Amino acid sequence: MHEFKFRAWDKEENRMIPWDFFCDAGIKDLFNNDSLTVMQFTGLKDKHGKEIFENDIVKVWINTDLNAWEHQQLAQVVFKCGCFCLQNNNRSILLDDKCKKEPLNKFFECEAIGNIYENLDILGQAQN
Repeated sequence: MHEFKFRAWDKEENRMIPWDFFCDAGIKDLFNNDSLTVMQFTGLKDKHGKEIFENDIVKVWINTDLNAWEHQQLAQVVFKCGCFCLQNNNRSILLDDKCKKEPLNKFFECEAIGNIYENLDILGQAQN
């Protein structure tokens, strides 16, 4: 079963607010606040066991049998067309489709290295 968690980027204070804060303060505070950008937990963890959220930046090593990214790449985790994807230079790999059929680690290994709010420069450097 998918575990539902959220975190939020506080635009006014420039800080990430963890799920535990909203569990204590009340979930309605998360969604009724224009200064917060809400991100959902993907249900996946990286190779170190760190939870991966929407808008995280991940370092990815793809299994070459997919005929996709064959080398280490940086990608942003996005939610589009009803599922989570890894996106790099407008190319996307769906996370949800692969997860339902076979274990995710058969297709790729990833490491969460930041997010687009605190570490956007990481993606900019990778795309130049």
